[in-house]
Amino acid sequence: MKQGILVVTQGSIHPVARRNVIDDFVGSISDRFEDAFVLCAFTSPEVRTFLRQRDGEKMRDIRASLLHMQMEGVTDVTVISTHVYENEGYLSMREQVSSCANIFKSIRVARPLLQDETDLDLFARAAHSAFAEDKKDSALVFFLSGEKTRGNDIFESLENKMRTYLGQDVFVSTLRGRMRMHTVLKNINGSKAVLVPLSFLNKGQIGKMEEEDLDAYQASLASMNEAELDVDELCMGLGEYDEFQRLYLRHLMEAMRD
Repeated sequence: MKQGILVVTQGSIHPVARRNVIDDFVGSISDRFEDAFVLCAFTSPEVRTFLRQRDGEKMRDIRASLLHMQMEGVTDVTVISTHVYENEGYLSMREQVSSCANIFKSIRVARPLLQDETDLDLFARAAHSAFAEDKKDSALVFFLSGEKTRGNDIFESLENKMRTYLGQDVFVSTLRGRMRMHTVLKNINGSKAVLVPLSFLNKGQIGKMEEEDLDAYQASLASMNEAELDVDELCMGLGEYDEFQRLYLRHLMEAMRD
C-alpha cells in the first residue's frame, strides 16, 4: 500500500500567494504525513494556461495529477480541496475524482470546510481567535460569491454561530446567494466595518482574469462607502491563518480514517 494525498485548489498566478498560502498548506500536509506522496492540482484552466505561458510551468489538473500518482505506484488516495462549502466547484471536483476511482485500490474525498454543526462551531471559534482583534468596535462582514441555490442555509447558521463568540455585529454576505450586502447594511450598528474573504484565497490572490464577480464585489463595496461606513478590507484569505488550515487538516484526517 502506498498512500497519496491530492490537494485541490483553484490555483494562483501570483508567486507570493503561491508561496504563502498554497505551498504553505501543501507543505503542512507533507510534514504531517511524511510517508505519503503529496501532489497539488490546480482546477482553473485560466491559471494553468497563464502559468504555462508566463513561466513555462505545467501545473496538473485533477485527472493528470491522479494519473501521475498511479504512475508513481500510489494505491490509495485521499483528496482534500480548499472549497469552503459544497458548491458547484466542489461537486465537479468529486465527479472528476470519481472518474479515476477504478485505477486505485481506494480513493476518498474529504468534506468541504463547512458542512455540519461541528464545522460551524469550530469555524466560529477559529474566527474569534483570528479576527477578534480586528473587530474591536467594527462590524465583521465575511463575504464570498455564493450561489443562488446552494450554501444559503449553512451561511445563515454560520452567521448565528459566530455571533455567539464575536457579538451581534457579525455578518455573512454573498454576491449571488440570499444574504446580499443591502440587507447587511440595514443591520450594521456603528460606522466601521471589516471585510473578511470567506475563501481559501482572497480575490486578489488568484488573478484578475479569474474574478468573475469583481464588478459585483466592487458594487457591494461602493454601497458600503455610500452608507458612510469606514471599511477595512482584510487582504488575507483563510488559507493564510493557521486556525483555518487546522480545520482543513481535520477533515483530511477524518477522510483518511474512513
